[in-house]
Amino acid sequence: MLEFNTQTYEDIKNKILEDMTSDVDKREGSYTNEMVSAVAYQIWNLYCSMGAMLPIAFVDETSGEYIDKRCEEYGIKRKEGTKAIATVTLHHDSDMTIDANTEFATDNGLIFVNTNPIEISDGEVSGEVIAKEVGSQYNVPENSICQFAVSQSSLPTVTSTSANGGTDPETDKELVERLYQYLRKPSTSGNIYDYEKWALSVAGVESARVIEQYQDKANQLLVLILGKDSEPVDNVIENNCKEYIETVRPIGATVFVESAKRFPISVHATVKLENEEGMDEKRKEKAILTVGEQFKNLLDTYLKSIAFQEYKINFHRISYMILNVDLVDDYTSFLINGATDDENQGVIELDFDQVPSLESIMINNVEVYKREES
Repeated sequence: MLEFNTQTYEDIKNKILEDMTSDVDKREGSYTNEMVSAVAYQIWNLYCSMGAMLPIAFVDETSGEYIDKRCEEYGIKRKEGTKAIATVTLHHDSDMTIDANTEFATDNGLIFVNTNPIEISDGEVSGEVIAKEVGSQYNVPENSICQFAVSQSSLPTVTSTSANGGTDPETDKELVERLYQYLRKPSTSGNIYDYEKWALSVAGVESARVIEQYQDKANQLLVLILGKDSEPVDNVIENNCKEYIETVRPIGATVFVESAKRFPISVHATVKLENEEGMDEKRKEKAILTVGEQFKNLLDTYLKSIAFQEYKINFHRISYMILNVDLVDDYTSFLINGATDDENQGVIELDFDQVPSLESIMINNVEVYKREES
């Protein structure tokens, strides 16, 4: 049977003409040929359109709006994202009231608003503010919310806590993956797949693992969760997940929900570069930075891929990665978290509630990567 997407207009036309048993004139320009040409063109046009049906019938990240339509069949809704929340403290010599919906800002222009009036008395007062838009970019550090969006005289000075709980809308790729997980892991009557599904439906939760018989008790469960890029989630997302699971879980079980913990991985390596003898110091430094960037990408991808999947990290697997990097001929020393292969006994072990996370990379005493503080 021929594939529909391999058929050409000429193939279809010739096949129709060949199948005709009549001895009428079929030559180019004849009445019969003209009739068949019009029909063949419409069939070919239909075949061309059928290609667009594939991502509708078999959804993937290219299926656009049909991803949501397919997910709706299973009660799965796209996560719309959430707004970050922080507490601002206002300092002023005299009493005053800051009206609700006043805009506060960070230095780079992110806007937060207070939902309730804030009344200053005795020099200072604290109040809650919420991000104007959804998104993880609003999860800013302490004292980042430091001013009013519209400046004027006699305004209080502003300090703030860190902002937490902001999440990005779910991408097509993430939504499709959640649909696949739902179909591949059928959930029934509160089994572990149910708890995974419930956790993953909460904004900010990107992966989950369920520990049965937690603390050796038959009716206790621990749901470990992670956010984007296999990173731990903040307290707001953790609490949201706890609250949601409590509304849907069956009675009888005691359920704990916690963010998994980071297990930092730091690498210190001394490498020999290809053609190193012919390099001056500037070229060596540039080569080391290039090596560091490539190695960082390989290692970071690997560590994220094994989160919730593996709890023993092979020392050699990481050390071999650097040998696969361009410009590296060999290494003379390789330490992970300050220890050699022999000291690690070839394996780095993680606890059940930990996930590996890249902390830093030092190559030839040059710091090529350092994790930024969140």
